[in-house]
Parts: sequence; C-alpha cells; structure tokens
Amino acid sequence: MVYYAGVALREGAEPGEDVGILELEGGLYACSRLVGPYRGIGGAFQKLFGQWLPASGYEPDRRPALEIYRNNPYDTPEDELITDLLVAVKNPEKAGA
Repeated sequence: MVYYAGVALREGAEPGEDVGILELEGGLYACSRLVGPYRGIGGAFQKLFGQWLPASGYEPDRRPALEIYRNNPYDTPEDELITDLLVAVKNPEKAGA
C-alpha cells in the first residue's frame, strides 16, 4: 500500500528537497463523511468498498482514494472530528463514451 500526505500549494510554489509534487487526475469520486474518531476510517472505507460500491452500479477507478480532514484534531473533541472519505469511481455505462 502506498500512502501519500498532501497539502494544496499556491501557484508557482516549489516543494523543499524532501517533498515532491503529485498531480491527481480529476474525475468522479464517491464521498462518505465520517464524524468521530479517526480509528473509524478503516471501517468506513470497508463499508464504501464492500457495501456501497457493489450496490451502486459504479466501478472502482485506478486513482487513489482520498481522506480530507475537515477540522483540527488538536482543538476538536474526538467525537466531533470530520473526515471526508473519497473513493475514485467510474460509471461502466459511460466508460466507452
């Protein structure tokens, strides 16, 4: 498994010596919001991939899954943490279009 951590940079910003730039291809993502402790992220992704995705009519795409942390764990109670979980998907009906 490959895991990247990222931040948005302003236009023209250059990374430091130990940091690289990875551009993510756009496209369709399924999104689920987790409210609560970060330890629930694994189970939430399992539900997305194991339950929602097979029933959705969409297929997983090769692009990476994303986690977007919406608030600061240093000043937010654990049960109020908000994390958006995004799974790259494609619509098989439009794949040939």
